[in-house]
Amino acid sequence: MELQIQNERYHFHRDVGKHPVLRTGFMRLAKQTFGIDFRPWYEQGFWDDHFLPYVLTFEGEVVASVCVNLLPVRTESQKKLYVQLGGVMTAHDFWGRGLSRTLMQQVLDDWKSQCDVLYLYANDSVIDYYPRFGFERNQEMGFQLNAKGNALEMQRLDPFHDKDQWQMRQCFLQGNPYASFQVDTFNLLIFYSLLLYKNDVYYLPELNTLLIAKEREHHWTCYDIFGNCTLPLSELLGCLRPNQELEVDLGFTPMHKQGVIEYPLQEEDTTLFVHKDLENPFQQTKMRMPLLSRA
Repeated sequence: MELQIQNERYHFHRDVGKHPVLRTGFMRLAKQTFGIDFRPWYEQGFWDDHFLPYVLTFEGEVVASVCVNLLPVRTESQKKLYVQLGGVMTAHDFWGRGLSRTLMQQVLDDWKSQCDVLYLYANDSVIDYYPRFGFERNQEMGFQLNAKGNALEMQRLDPFHDKDQWQMRQCFLQGNPYASFQVDTFNLLIFYSLLLYKNDVYYLPELNTLLIAKEREHHWTCYDIFGNCTLPLSELLGCLRPNQELEVDLGFTPMHKQGVIEYPLQEEDTTLFVHKDLENPFQQTKMRMPLLSRA
């Protein structure tokens, strides 16, 4: 579809994933803007219809995008569709021409009536931008747990290896037994595993459980857990450093809060925005979206 914006002609596209030229142009812009390389994720076959970049092209080049991420969310009692926006970027030579505004409006026209929750994470330089489209600032909660447990066999998985991917999927399908809700998008788990946490994926064969966890400066973050483990969460996480007491940040909302420290989450250069015309689960309960569901 051709659009005229400030006396220049652009073309608008939705079906980027299935179009080689558009896909390559989007990947190039993402790498230039954020340093993110989507190529391994695509080549492994995990770019699917849950990930929908909206782009504008100028003379055949992708010059702006807003990405729609469809997140089916499941609790014990209900299923809902959350839409998270991300990948908002414009090539440097096209700043200030209203391209992101055009794409944002198209996204809202397409998805406001089709989802339950619409949200995004913004950096500090644009926190005054998104309220123009009906988004309001919101507060997520952080969760921390003191852990101590015995040694358990832990096998590091390689997310680039087909056999290990299969094992990751089998655990993922069982859900997180410790979380209050589940985001059913295996493609995002693989995205993070391939790009950021390829050395932080562990399988515990005795428990048939998958852990994605990382230590930085002697402090652990457990990004997510999948499987059918029945151990208390503090004991399970204790396997990260057997027989030592650990403080572990949780990258998900725990189902049971006993022994869990709750605190308002403050992240550098990151603000949560939720669209005011739709549901706002962050106002209804103390929660955070799983870290591995962020786009």
